[in-house]
Amino acid sequence: SVLINDETLSFDGDRFEQVLVHVYKALNYISMGQVDSARVEMLQADVKMMEWGETPEEDPFTRYLSGIVFEALGEFDDARVAYSRAVEVYKKTKARHGLNVPAQLKNDLLFMLAKTGMNNELQQYKKEFGMSGYKPPNTQGMGELIVVMNNGLAPQRDQTGIQTYSTEMALNIRIAIPTYPLPPAYVNQVRLQVGDQQKILEPVENIDGLARAALESSIAGITARALARAVVKKKMEKETGERQGGLAQLAMLVMNTASEIADTRCWNTLPQEIQLSRVYLPEGTYELKLDVIGQSRAVVDSYNFPVTIKAGRKTIISEHWVAPRASIASPVKSTGTVTKSANRIN
Repeated sequence: SVLINDETLSFDGDRFEQVLVHVYKALNYISMGQVDSARVEMLQADVKMMEWGETPEEDPFTRYLSGIVFEALGEFDDARVAYSRAVEVYKKTKARHGLNVPAQLKNDLLFMLAKTGMNNELQQYKKEFGMSGYKPPNTQGMGELIVVMNNGLAPQRDQTGIQTYSTEMALNIRIAIPTYPLPPAYVNQVRLQVGDQQKILEPVENIDGLARAALESSIAGITARALARAVVKKKMEKETGERQGGLAQLAMLVMNTASEIADTRCWNTLPQEIQLSRVYLPEGTYELKLDVIGQSRAVVDSYNFPVTIKAGRKTIISEHWVAPRASIASPVKSTGTVTKSANRIN
């Protein structure tokens, strides 16, 4: 990579992307009813984050989803620990993603503290959250609907060329570095309507922010490598000219210029944001409606589908909305702009 560009390096993805691999594998297992396998993915994500040993590298939504999986499996103590950890990670990593502790997560943690009899911790968190009047909901005979919305597309890496001065060569050198477009795209809201309940889904993961923060933390090293590479190339051009003449030096210049590109590889099918909502409902079959609300506050997309709720079970629906389906010239039923999976779990 010293002589060509960073795209010749092996691509492992940023750390947040490495963790999200396990998140999406877990959601896929849930859609197939294999919740134990989803639990394994959450544990693998935990091992990966523990190996890094740095709180800023922890992903708060991964902790949150771990709690949901543990709760679905009846492992309430583990769910409580995961929710508690998620709260702390949201607070400690806010500079990277810009999100406060989700209100839904606060309720989930309080509910699990009450369920596991952790009264001292319950009172402590009620005070911290400003929720002194909190009372656990009556879930007797109820089932739970959990909607996970993958909203939009994560920012796509581009490149920009900059001129920087090399003291070693005593001249200005052009290098290419990766960048993300500014400003970030507007994120649509999603409104859930089911039964007599209506809720706006809450942001639980700002992938746009994580991507930009990851690039910002690595840009110094990227720039240093690019500058070192450019200096080596300039030396090669000079030596080629001295040995083989001006035409050979020009050919080397053209080759070096063409190969000087930034590493713009990224996981480009990730959503811009992940949103979530949880609703308790009596057993029965419902018509679930999801409205995507644009910047003008108008509904830009809407779709309905039936969902069956069973008492004591959780129904988890995961979707990815990218663009209004009507804007696609030849929609394909199996993929389209919305992918959906739903499964009841004990």
